[in-house]
Amino acid sequence: MSKILVSVVVPIYNAQATLVRCVNSIINQTFAKHMEIILVDDGSTDDSGRICDSFAENYDNVRVIHQSNAGMGAAYNAGIAAARGEYIGLVESDDFIEPDMYEVMYNNAKENNSDLVKSGIYYYRPNQGINHIPNWEGSILKQITSGPQPFTIFDHKILLAYHSSVWATLYRADFIRQIKFSTEPDASYQDFFFMIKCLVSAKRISAVPNTFYHWNTGNEDASCMRTDEKLMRILDQAIMAKNYLIERGCFDELFSEYYKQMMISTFIFYRKIRPDLKPEFFRRLREFFADVNLQNLPRVIRHFTDYEIKFLADLIREN
Repeated sequence: MSKILVSVVVPIYNAQATLVRCVNSIINQTFAKHMEIILVDDGSTDDSGRICDSFAENYDNVRVIHQSNAGMGAAYNAGIAAARGEYIGLVESDDFIEPDMYEVMYNNAKENNSDLVKSGIYYYRPNQGINHIPNWEGSILKQITSGPQPFTIFDHKILLAYHSSVWATLYRADFIRQIKFSTEPDASYQDFFFMIKCLVSAKRISAVPNTFYHWNTGNEDASCMRTDEKLMRILDQAIMAKNYLIERGCFDELFSEYYKQMMISTFIFYRKIRPDLKPEFFRRLREFFADVNLQNLPRVIRHFTDYEIKFLADLIREN
């Protein structure tokens, strides 16, 4: 096997329905001879563990870590710790990627000596069999990639507001190992806090205009499909992210973009959560957005849609 340049970490929990498609999309990369794939079986109770072992038996560049169920954050941390590549990518087990993703992103990383590289995301709707690229994402990536690279988040703050996913990203290994995923009991949405830390800590960010990553929005366990109280847990990660930005002394500079990112998530979650849970979620959201007042309101809503402005007004008025 050639020198490992890219390690791809896949956290897995009961993903037998989508796992083969996911791993095949990584195995069939044009850059495969320079890659290793680390499958982290996080205590699956279905056939996922056996599927992982089968891949390892048939492909020399596939490694498997079996561990007791400890959550997504712990699974990512275990895979990152075991990775031997110069750069590290993260792919979720219900998603899949384009064949040239890591070749293009690795070359960009080397050209720019980047701590991390961002690319575009497809919203994949399996029931309809279609991909969709959000208009905001295409325009943001076009704007960013047409300018000087590399850059920092303070050159393109809008990236924090709209592109906080951990997946469509390639990270320098010695950079990502300094930034751990949260592993608190029952933690959820650890990727939000993780990406905030990455974007703020990175001294050299670059981006490619390509759309490579297919985010499966039809997974029943995905946040976009849930309706239960787990949706409220995003506020725990959001508060940790806010405290981190305050400690780094950049919360005020990223104030607008931080609250835009949070409004995107919480507004969608509030609409989806069960009716009996809405009053409690509304109360928590009022507490969370308490920093927003008449003085700083213009800064916040400059990125908001009309629907988001109305929802914020309802929170402020306690409607």
